[in-house]
Amino acid sequence: MVRALSARYVAGRVVLQDTDLPLAGVNVQWTIADPMARGSTRFIALGKGISDSDGRFLIEAAGDADTQAMLCRAQHAGDGHGVTTRVALVERSGIVGEALDVGAETRDVTLSAPAGGLRASRAQWKALSDYLVTNRMMLVRDAAQQLSAPFADSPVAGWPMTARASALHAMLDAVAREDARLAEQVDLLAQDQFVETTALASGDVARAAVAFKDRANLGQLVGELDHTFPWVRDSDRSLYRDYLRGVGVAAAQKMYVDVLGMGKPAPARSNGNWTSASSRISIRRTTRRSPRRGFSRLCWYRSSRAPSRVAVRG
Repeated sequence: MVRALSARYVAGRVVLQDTDLPLAGVNVQWTIADPMARGSTRFIALGKGISDSDGRFLIEAAGDADTQAMLCRAQHAGDGHGVTTRVALVERSGIVGEALDVGAETRDVTLSAPAGGLRASRAQWKALSDYLVTNRMMLVRDAAQQLSAPFADSPVAGWPMTARASALHAMLDAVAREDARLAEQVDLLAQDQFVETTALASGDVARAAVAFKDRANLGQLVGELDHTFPWVRDSDRSLYRDYLRGVGVAAAQKMYVDVLGMGKPAPARSNGNWTSASSRISIRRTTRRSPRRGFSRLCWYRSSRAPSRVAVRG
């Protein structure tokens, strides 16, 4: 749904073609026809936006004088020769799908991501399957969720939008055939059967989505004490190890970012606690050579008063 809020803003929603499934992380560009171009229509970028987890986006036009003048002309032209603005889905290769004109009266228009474009490679499917197994996301709706609105650390976050759209459409078709319903009538995000990750890793989306819809197929698998999910080759212990490893890496990355921001002033607090990183806190270092050990000892301390020397016994 694209909605012109004013001459300076445009908002809307990105969904999978012929469905209401939202697509997150999609680049949307707002452009305006160049009134000075002769012989052919040339469009100038007004701004860009990225769709959120619900597929919604909001784009604000640049505030320079030339852009605002063109927007004013586009909004108030009434002679039939006004300037046209439009929104479109974009990737590195250029515009994807159909660009939609946006006028002063434009309301409730949908930007659809085409489902017949680039297909995911086998390596991409393998990466998604490993991610789902490591994080214990074993339902079809979990796989669909990553394709629709991938987590920040998901490998799908780096897929092209057209590849994600094609993958979602393939899953919809597989579930629709199994349920004898049309693809747009299937609520893919509500599928609660297990996803067959071995088939998903090989790119067999149809089997991955519906293999365990028949409980008899699931009953044929004989589990072991260390295998909660019998069709997964890795043991529960190794999966938990990989999970802890991922959590540790994420925590280390966060601590690294926090350390980079330590130069900022600390927030003021009262009642004898830290009050000001610049005036009330004195950090001093004293060095004393220990006669018994023959090395220097460092002492760090803080004081709310003027700095004073601290005696350190060896």
